[in-house]
Amino acid sequence: MILTILLVLLVLNAIILIVSIMLQPRSQGGVGAAFGVGVADNIFGGKGGMEFLTKLTAVLSGVFVVLITVINIYLAMPSSHRNLMKREGSSTATQQIPAEQGQNGQTQPQGQPRGQ
Repeated sequence: MILTILLVLLVLNAIILIVSIMLQPRSQGGVGAAFGVGVADNIFGGKGGMEFLTKLTAVLSGVFVVLITVINIYLAMPSSHRNLMKREGSSTATQQIPAEQGQNGQTQPQGQPRGQ
């Protein structure tokens, strides 16, 4: 449950981070101009849009690194591995091989010939 929430947050963070990076203009005009940096300029002012996108990218990058670290620490915890092993062990049924019965009704271990 916790891992699912962390992974969803990581994916959403990555998507927003990609968009914020793509919207930033490059010195040659770049992809940022194609996706409407002018809209950000109109909302935040002439220079405010670029400062906002730069700060947003920095914050999202930091959150991305923190989320990756938290997920790695969570997966490295021994208790999570024990819970995973219990779930896998309970779902698979173990089969017992019945012992062969000898001529006089006694059970013999499998792999030994009868009569010895």
